[in-house]
Amino acid sequence: MRKKILIYGYGWSGFCAYEFLKNFDFDLYVVDDNLDFSVIGMLDCKFTTLKDISLDEIDLVFISTFHKEPTLKIRDKLISLFVDESKIKHFYNESYKNSVQYLLASCFPNTDSLFTELKESDFELEEIHIKIENIVKKHRELKLQRSMEAKKLRDKIDNTINNATIFSKILSLSKKSLDLSGTWINYPGFCVVKSNNKKHDDNFYFIEKIDFESVSQRDKDTKLIACFGNSALRVEYMDFSKSITGYMRESLGDSYIVLNFGVTGYTIYEQMMLYNALVYPLKPDITLSFFAGTDFRVSSVSDSMMVKRHKMIYTTGVYEYLYKKSVESKMPLWTEMGNLEDGINKEISYEDTINAIESRLRQFNAIVSAGGGAFYSFIQPLLPCKLKWTQEEQNMRKKEEEFFAKTAIYQNKIIQDTPKLIEYLKSKLYDCEFLYDLNEVTKDSLESIFTNYWIHCNELGNKMVAREVIEFLKNKGELC
Repeated sequence: MRKKILIYGYGWSGFCAYEFLKNFDFDLYVVDDNLDFSVIGMLDCKFTTLKDISLDEIDLVFISTFHKEPTLKIRDKLISLFVDESKIKHFYNESYKNSVQYLLASCFPNTDSLFTELKESDFELEEIHIKIENIVKKHRELKLQRSMEAKKLRDKIDNTINNATIFSKILSLSKKSLDLSGTWINYPGFCVVKSNNKKHDDNFYFIEKIDFESVSQRDKDTKLIACFGNSALRVEYMDFSKSITGYMRESLGDSYIVLNFGVTGYTIYEQMMLYNALVYPLKPDITLSFFAGTDFRVSSVSDSMMVKRHKMIYTTGVYEYLYKKSVESKMPLWTEMGNLEDGINKEISYEDTINAIESRLRQFNAIVSAGGGAFYSFIQPLLPCKLKWTQEEQNMRKKEEEFFAKTAIYQNKIIQDTPKLIEYLKSKLYDCEFLYDLNEVTKDSLESIFTNYWIHCNELGNKMVAREVIEFLKNKGELC
């Protein structure tokens, strides 16, 4: 029968006790008079209270406090509850980490021998603590040796791979580097998805490689136009020359540098974070943001506090899912319930979504303007805003609708309500001269201008948008 050990106190010593004992075949229970385990206890029964366990069934009790006075008080309390004094031990180690578990077998070969040693030890577990400290010391010696070897390898790599970020080097030396297309990479302050097709930029995986040094040293007469957006701007699905930025570059000529910072799945908030991280130092003359579809789509499955209180709409499938995975949490996410009719966060209204977008658009404008640049935001062309759909567009939307009906039901509702969402957004930003709705130029088209997704324009649609953006900027006096 598995032995039962109660850890009394879940401060640093209690945490170390748990990390140490969980490597063996014990049933562990944790109590702490100063912590409320009512929520976490629902998910993990080892966190409990004295009233919820049978002390007479406990084989050993670890009082996990560092200082003498509280330790003795807890011991007296346990004795008053008829716990056999010989079962009570004091575990005060604060240096054990699970990273040293590979060395445990050298001192503690199995569960039975450890239990016997614990049971026969004195109250202070003196010999146990000495062994643990020796294990920690040995780990640190080995770690130092590994660090010296790692330093030699790092120097060799840095001398071999030039002009690459640490993130690029990490990925290039990964055994899974060939299998990570579509993987999100977290950089300080922003994240970028590793391209499925366009792989020549292994620093930040933009749609084309950007020479940041050359751009920062551009001629004073050459204007930099930095463009931000989601997959519709990025155009992973067609040749770059047929993108909005490709057509802008072709039309404007060598007097302008037009850069595409589009990232699949990006919202306004994420565009702004990317601008702050990489583009602000370049001092762009004009910053353009193409947005709407992603913001509308992901807000319904975001966290209500983040959207309502903090005005943050973000790529939920990245930040929430990756965090949940990294901490091995059981918390259900809205993005995991897309096949349910009510698999959305009903606490977030359309008004909340619009308020969050408005807040971040105004902030984005303020940041760019404060740096001396001009900022303009464009509501991207969206299929639901087009008055007449071609047969090709109808077929595309039908296929998409059937797919979402099985995987992300809420998206069909969002797509249906998109026109009124845009009108509401424009009413909130009526005083913003930096905002323009590109659907005004695409809505009356009788030709097919959308392809494969409701926010993706085809070659003709991108050409129409590029032409309209250039005309808009000329009217604002930004272009010669």
